[in-house]
Amino acid sequence: MNAPESFPAAARAAWNDSLLAQFPEHAAGILAERAMLRHFASGDAIRGAGEPSGVVYLIVEGLARVFVSSTTGREVTVRYAARGELVGLPALAAGRHNPDVAVKAMIDTDCVSLSASSLSRLAATEVGVAWPVARYVAETLHLSEQLWSNNVFQPVPPRVAFHLLELCTREAGGLVVHATQDELARAVGSVREVVARTLGDFASRALIEREHRVIRLLDPAGLHRIAATQPR
Repeated sequence: MNAPESFPAAARAAWNDSLLAQFPEHAAGILAERAMLRHFASGDAIRGAGEPSGVVYLIVEGLARVFVSSTTGREVTVRYAARGELVGLPALAAGRHNPDVAVKAMIDTDCVSLSASSLSRLAATEVGVAWPVARYVAETLHLSEQLWSNNVFQPVPPRVAFHLLELCTREAGGLVVHATQDELARAVGSVREVVARTLGDFASRALIEREHRVIRLLDPAGLHRIAATQPR
């Protein structure tokens, strides 16, 4: 079913490009009845660690980072969610949430919040909902496994290159990443000093250009080659 006409154009477009468009009309209508538009500023917690969520978020515009954190404050990225993607669906399908998982807006992010209880009931009774949800969860877990593999087995430069490509947005003048060195270090599971040296090396090779809180990607293809480096 296409998005409700009452939604803003951007929300309708994101809905229509997401798995929600695969749901039967009556099922999507039930979700749309309780759907709400939400805005999160850059750095806002969409869901805090240990915080159970009664909603699933559809990303309309922006970028969300799903991550786990340790008691010492170290963070490791599980996945990124961009336009048309859903946050909170794997936990809903599993019937429980991981208290160590949190979600943060990397840049200003608009979402549509969907009732988790309504979606859960529909998935339990409607095959036209259950199968798209199952496929989406499987694809999400597959991508998360790839990201975890990169973070665990790859050296820091390929990890940084990968995250720069994942975090970038297109603005006037090209692709840019709005993130500090500390934020990048947490994303790749390293420390600021190591990431700073890596960014300095990338800049010396004309792969990136650094400004305050902004990293411009001058050579995305070169970064992709580094990100694709196989661990020895």
